[in-house]
Amino acid sequence: MRIASALFEYHYAFVAVSIAVLGMGWGGFLTYKLEPKITQRGVTQVLAEASVIFSLSITIVAMSVLNFHTINLYI
Repeated sequence: MRIASALFEYHYAFVAVSIAVLGMGWGGFLTYKLEPKITQRGVTQVLAEASVIFSLSITIVAMSVLNFHTINLYI
């Protein structure tokens, strides 16, 4: 967080940390709510599906960012 606040303006670092904590909380909530479905289908199948979805989302985000010629912090 100190490096990010030195590179960017300080409030961008706090926004990034807040979004990261929100994502961890949301993931914990979804895991709690979806636990019966996860145990019913099998952990390895759920992890395989999640990894495929994650890799596709990372690819889509990277391709959309690379289409812009300038770096925009709001993306």
